[in-house]
Amino acid sequence: MTIPSTIMNYVEKKDIDCTIVPHPYSQTSLESAHAANISGECLAKGVLLTDPEDFVLAVLPASHELDLSRAADYLGTRLDLAPEKDLGTAFEDCISGAVPALGSAYGIRTIVDKALTTLPDVYFEAGDHRDLIHVSGNDFRKLMADADCARISEHK
Repeated sequence: MTIPSTIMNYVEKKDIDCTIVPHPYSQTSLESAHAANISGECLAKGVLLTDPEDFVLAVLPASHELDLSRAADYLGTRLDLAPEKDLGTAFEDCISGAVPALGSAYGIRTIVDKALTTLPDVYFEAGDHRDLIHVSGNDFRKLMADADCARISEHK
């Protein structure tokens, strides 16, 4: 599949150097990390949430579990996991279930786990189940410049 234009346009607009890392089909972010032969610690997965008014995207390492109450406390709102049917609404040009870590590209408020902000390299889903996008840690921080940042997850 071609990388969704929303993702590529956002990366280009932010003047980010990236490489596409193809891998065999996978359904989960940890499977994607394994298939691409990278650590789940450096693969940023997106988890779509809802607050009382809109979507929120939590971005955390694939090897971690979201602490929903910690994220809600930090943002000062009630948060729930978004139903799967909402993924297509939020990320309309992505394959179902392939949630990119770029909430801002889709106009979605984003909160990123601090564990991702100190890494030298970060990977994230490219909007399908067969490609990852690889960026430097500095470029990832540029991509997340509009995001809230807090400890919102724990290692599985």
